[in-house]
Amino acid sequence: FLYWEIAWLVLHNQYRPGQRLLDLGGSGSLFCCFLASQGVEVTAIDVNEDLVKRGNVIASHTGWPLHNRVMDMRQPHLAEPFDHATSVCVFEHLPLTGRVQVSRALGGLLIPGGTFSVTFDYLNPAPTALISSPAAVHAQFVRASGLTVRGNRSFHDTGERYLLHPAYHPHAVDRGWRSSGRHGVGVRADEGRYTFGALFM
Repeated sequence: FLYWEIAWLVLHNQYRPGQRLLDLGGSGSLFCCFLASQGVEVTAIDVNEDLVKRGNVIASHTGWPLHNRVMDMRQPHLAEPFDHATSVCVFEHLPLTGRVQVSRALGGLLIPGGTFSVTFDYLNPAPTALISSPAAVHAQFVRASGLTVRGNRSFHDTGERYLLHPAYHPHAVDRGWRSSGRHGVGVRADEGRYTFGALFM
C-alpha cells in the first residue's frame, strides 16, 4: 500500500529537478529519497530525531538534495517557499486540531500555484483517526488550507476497504491487541476495515 501511495503522488504531480518540495513527516522515507534521487530539492521535517539523523546520513552518502530537519509540522518555521508540499500517511497520527493547524500553515509555505498532495488512512477506526467521511476530508484539508482541489472537485469514497485494524482481528484478544471487553459479540464482518485516501490541491 505504501508503494501505491508513492506511485499515486508521483503520477498525479509534475515533480521536476530543481523544484523545491516540503515533505511533512517523512524524513528518510522512500518517497523523499526517490524524489531527491531525481534531482528534486527535498526538505523533510519530522519530530523523530532518529529518522532525521538517518535521512541526513542517506543524504551525505548519496549526495542527493535531501535536507532533513527536526521540526513539528504543526508549527513549521521555514523561510523559503516551496513548489510542492506532501505528506504520506501521517495526518491521521496528528490530533484533529493539529491537522487543521498544518493545513492552515500550508498557504504561506507554497509559491503561487504551488501544490499540496496528501495521502491518509480513510475510515481507520482508531479513536483519534477521525477521517471518516468526504465532509471530514473537506473540513480538515480543503477548507482549513484555503487551497483548491485538483482533479475531482470533491473527495470520493469508492466504498472499497482493503485493511483491517488490528483491534478487529479474530486473534486480537489472544495477542493483546485489545481487551476482551471491547468489540465483542455482534461485530459486523466489515467493521474495522478501512482504506487509504489521497487528495491533490
